[in-house]
Amino acid sequence: MSSIRNLQYDGLRGIAVLIVLLSHTSGRGQDLFFWNFHGIGKVGVYLFFVLSAFLLTSIILKEGSSFNYKKYIKKRFFRIAPLYYLILVFIVLMQQNYGVDKASLWVDGSINSLLQHVFFIKGDSILWTIPVEFSFYFILPLLVLFLKKYQLSAISYQLSAISYQLCKF
Repeated sequence: MSSIRNLQYDGLRGIAVLIVLLSHTSGRGQDLFFWNFHGIGKVGVYLFFVLSAFLLTSIILKEGSSFNYKKYIKKRFFRIAPLYYLILVFIVLMQQNYGVDKASLWVDGSINSLLQHVFFIKGDSILWTIPVEFSFYFILPLLVLFLKKYQLSAISYQLSAISYQLCKF
């Protein structure tokens, strides 16, 4: 993999993050000038997923037979999990020590709910993207390698079209 970054993709990532941030702040009554961006955050998330799929698929195809799935999953896990777990610890501490409303911090307080968050089974409110992202990173290389092995490029184009349509819902 080349160490040279493509700044256009970084710019798209930045736009995706900005869309999500604007949506969250607008939802709290903090409009930017006279624009209200409430409810458009999912567009930023979808942009991020589509961009990630494109970039990761490119890397997987470029590496070819030298692609190491175990190394890939480990790298993705350590990119997501540390900050996510830190946030979960913070939420639980806030709930336990300061009586913060459980609903406002997105973990319902039960050990079962916490374990579902820890194992990426469930994500509530703004944390919904984390289990989806982890599942996405887990499944994407398997799908790409399957499609490549059986040279099913027509199906991969159809899957891309279907994914695009699903994002519209």
